[in-house]
Amino acid sequence: MKNAKCHKNLKKGSLMKAIVLGLFVVLSSSAFARDSQWSLCKTSTMIYEEKETLLLNRYEHRSNDGMGRTTDLTLIFGGHLLTGAFDSTEVDTGAVTLSSETSSFTGTILLKNNAVQLRGTLSLDGAETPLASNFRCEVLRD
Repeated sequence: MKNAKCHKNLKKGSLMKAIVLGLFVVLSSSAFARDSQWSLCKTSTMIYEEKETLLLNRYEHRSNDGMGRTTDLTLIFGGHLLTGAFDSTEVDTGAVTLSSETSSFTGTILLKNNAVQLRGTLSLDGAETPLASNFRCEVLRD
């Protein structure tokens, strides 16, 4: 009889633990949410008077101080990789510079949910060309 009572109390305790654990997981699911988004964006645009394809790697995440947001950008054209970052804490548009050792883009950026707009000057190995592109983005990891 004593063993049956002990077994019944053990079952009650296990059930209570399972309920508490279940509530914890459900109510704190936002604590397990990712705090970043990685997208790959693509556009066809005119570069040096020829239609070309550009890619833009976009990684939006919490800033180093933990208080704001930063969007890391990598513009890809052939063997050119131009990198930079945009402080996207309170705004989704502003000045941006992307660069490598031999090339750069200087202009403005507009960030949207599934799109990026770049307007400015692209300089590849010293030769400049205007750039006005609308990139469509696909989320790779959210």
